[in-house]
Amino acid sequence: MAAFVEIISEREIANGWSFEVQTAGDRAARRRRLTIELSWSDYNHWSVDGSDPPQRVVEAVVTFLLSRLKTQALPKRFDASIARRQFADADQEIPKLIQR
Repeated sequence: MAAFVEIISEREIANGWSFEVQTAGDRAARRRRLTIELSWSDYNHWSVDGSDPPQRVVEAVVTFLLSRLKTQALPKRFDASIARRQFADADQEIPKLIQR
């Protein structure tokens, strides 16, 4: 089943955006609320032409992470760059998820 990712709120911070996200491994699973920061540099890396809404990039990052980790394994608060640091294929796969 596909991961469930819902953006609750978005706000600008000094170096990018902070998002409150509700997520689960699938729609029927118990949901968790997470705080995710997306820096401008990561946004520019994954949204090469800069035309994607930042929330779409965060959705793609969380979807990517949930394809490799259980929902409970995600920290309650983290920076989106965790995907790049933990998984070698993140930079190739996240842009594909943005375009879906």
